Amino acid sequence: MWGYAYEVDAGDVPQVIDYLDFREKNGYEARQALFYPRDEILAPIQVLFYIATPDNPSYLGPAPLDELANHIAHSAGPSGKNSEYLLNLAQAVRHLNPDVKESHLFQLETLVENALKIEP
Repeated sequence: MWGYAYEVDAGDVPQVIDYLDFREKNGYEARQALFYPRDEILAPIQVLFYIATPDNPSYLGPAPLDELANHIAHSAGPSGKNSEYLLNLAQAVRHLNPDVKESHLFQLETLVENALKIEP
């Protein structure tokens, strides 16, 4: 697995956590883990992340990609449309790391784009 970690100034941590807790309030759980930077000279750091768990009412689990895409294309929450989040995520991944070929994400992107094109 790979990912990005962002450092937040200590004085901003409470405000950022409040924002994330609101944004991820639809059944996501905040968890902590060690993050290992790509540069092995740097020490692992403790990070906070949010994850959907099976007890989340919006969690689809291991659903087929077309079912996931349809759900994403037609869902929205207090933070906006799920499709916008997914399409922005795919664009950001391509920008941040052009070598990544995250097939699941990019397959979902294509299916969601197609679902959005056929909407009236």
